[in-house]
Amino acid sequence: LEYDTTPNEVDGYTTAAGEKIKAKKCTWFTELPPLLIFQLRRVDFDRNTQQLRKIMLAFQFPDVLYMDRYLAKNAHTTMQKRKTVRCHKQQRKQIEDEYTKFTHFDGDPMPLNRILSKTISFLDKQLDSSSSVCRPSVLPMLPQGHAPSALADSILKFHQDVDKQMQALSNQISHYTSLIEDIYNDQLEEEYSVHSVLVHSGTHATSGHYWAFIPCESCGYSEEPATESSDMDLDEPGTDQSPRGP
Repeated sequence: LEYDTTPNEVDGYTTAAGEKIKAKKCTWFTELPPLLIFQLRRVDFDRNTQQLRKIMLAFQFPDVLYMDRYLAKNAHTTMQKRKTVRCHKQQRKQIEDEYTKFTHFDGDPMPLNRILSKTISFLDKQLDSSSSVCRPSVLPMLPQGHAPSALADSILKFHQDVDKQMQALSNQISHYTSLIEDIYNDQLEEEYSVHSVLVHSGTHATSGHYWAFIPCESCGYSEEPATESSDMDLDEPGTDQSPRGP
């Protein structure tokens, strides 16, 4: 819906007078029907096999959909909100990149605060240990003039600073996420709830079986008796043996 309501350039558009001009098109709802049906294209053409192929990627959808943002009367407001959302997402991405530097130390999935925590724990064990075997093995590794206790204190302070920076970045990410998620909270009048979902079971585009998930008792109709299911069934990929699928 967002793609359809976003102005897209029309290639080679020609006016009635035969003049080629730059043109854009988009679609908005002027009014909404009592019942909305969305049909997804879950099949594409595989150029390698020259056959139709079923798209097995999961498709997420909300239980409640508000259509206010897709109405023509709200077009200007919606476009402004989308611009704001893009800005928020760019700012959040920059912060997430900074946060990743802490969670993936030197490019590896090793959180820096965890590395420091393990280092402090190791030094503490050396200080508390009375073993004559492990203590000498550590001391030669320490920088000159740094006792284990002093080094542990320095690392602890650095660890605390890292935790503060990570928490601050995490709070900023949550802040921008909330701004993005709440930006349409003033457009919640045209509410639609999911009534049923029709899914295809099977891995092939030209064969399989269709199942309807309906939130009511004794509403199923199929070649087989209706069975009870849960929301989890819709989240699992469909197979030839399973009544689930995207």
